[in-house]
Amino acid sequence: MARKIIDLDSVQPNGKRGETQRPAFTKINENFAEVYDALTDVAKIPETVGNAITERVPGRNLLINGGLQFWQRRTSGRVGSGSGTLGAETFFADRFTNSALICNHDVQRVAYEGQSGYPEDTRSILVCTVSGAAASSGAWMGQKIEGVRSASGDITISVWANSDAPNRKVGVRVIQNFGTGGSPAPEVVIEAGVLTLGTSATHHSVTVTLPSTKGKVLGTHGNDHLYVVFDLCGTGQKGELVAQNGSFGFTQFQVEPGRVATRFDWRPLGMEFALCQRYYEKSYNLDILPNTANNEGREAFSVNSPGMAHYQSVRFQTAKRAHPYVMIISADTTQQNGHIAEDDVSRVPCLVNYASPSCYEVSWTNNPGRWGGWWHWWAEAEL
Repeated sequence: MARKIIDLDSVQPNGKRGETQRPAFTKINENFAEVYDALTDVAKIPETVGNAITERVPGRNLLINGGLQFWQRRTSGRVGSGSGTLGAETFFADRFTNSALICNHDVQRVAYEGQSGYPEDTRSILVCTVSGAAASSGAWMGQKIEGVRSASGDITISVWANSDAPNRKVGVRVIQNFGTGGSPAPEVVIEAGVLTLGTSATHHSVTVTLPSTKGKVLGTHGNDHLYVVFDLCGTGQKGELVAQNGSFGFTQFQVEPGRVATRFDWRPLGMEFALCQRYYEKSYNLDILPNTANNEGREAFSVNSPGMAHYQSVRFQTAKRAHPYVMIISADTTQQNGHIAEDDVSRVPCLVNYASPSCYEVSWTNNPGRWGGWWHWWAEAEL
C-alpha cells in the first residue's frame, strides 16, 4: 500500500481547510497498520536468516550415510527366521542394521527412478518388506550414533518414506545406551512417536526430548551410543505396529539438534565415505561385495622363497573407531575366509597377529614349494 497523505490545504465544503477528523484518522490508522505489518516481517528476519544459514552448514546430521550412497557389505538379503536368513541382525546400507525376530524381513537397495513423492536428489531407496509377522514378532532398522552424549535436549528425526499400502505405521524410538565394561547405567528407551505412511513418499519428522545424562555412569569400553530405531512391526508404540506386514521405502534419514527438520544435509561424498570407513573398510572396489572373485584392490606379497614364513602389515585408509575385527580372504579364483592365495592358486591358512585402529598385521607360511601371498580383507569396528 502506498503511504496515504492527509490533505491539510484543500478547502472543504464547510469553508475550512484540510480533511475532517474521521478521514484523516482513517489514513493514520492505515499507515500505522502497514508499518506494524512491516515490523512483524522485520522481526522474523533473524529466524529466517538463521534457518537459511543452518541449512547450508554441513555436519548437522548426526547419522552417517543417511542418504544411502554406500552399501559396502551387501545390497539385498533377508534377516529374521525365514529361508536364507542372514541371522537376526545384519548390516546392509553402511552404518544401518536391519533386524527381525519371529518373522521375515527382506531388504533391498532400489535405484531412484522418479518414484512418486521422493525428492529429485534421492540417491537410492532402502526397501524393507516384512512378512509372516504375528503378535509376538518384531522387525526394525536403525543406526547407532557414537557417544550417548552426542546430542542432548531436543532432537528432530526426519526421513522420506512410503509404503505399499496407505496407513502403514513406522514407530520411532531413541535408546540411550551407556556402554559396556565397568558398571554403566542401564539403557533408557524413549518412544518418540509413530509415522503414518502413504503410497507416495512424503517427508516425515518427529521431535523428542532426550532425558539428561547428568549423573549417568558410562562403561569403560568406549561403546556408549544413541540408537535411533525405526520399528516396522512390534509390540511397543501402544500396539499400533502389532503383526504388521508390508513393504516400506526410506531415504534421507536425518537426526539433528532442535525442534525443526531442515533440508537434508548432503556432506561431500569423500567426507561421507571416510565417516563410513571409520567403522567398516574393505580392500575390494566400492561396488564389489566381499567374497566376490575379483582381483582389483587385493593385497600382494611376493618373494620367491618357497615354504617361508611371512609377515605383512597393511594400513587402513581411515583410522577405525576402535580395534577392529579383520577378516582375510584369499584373492584368486576361490575366495576363502581365513586363507591367503599362493602362486599356484592354492590356499594356505593365515593369522591376523594384531589389528589396531590404524593397521593390521597378517602372517602365513607357504606350503612346501609354494611362495607369495594374495588376499582381500575387510575390517569392522562397529558399535
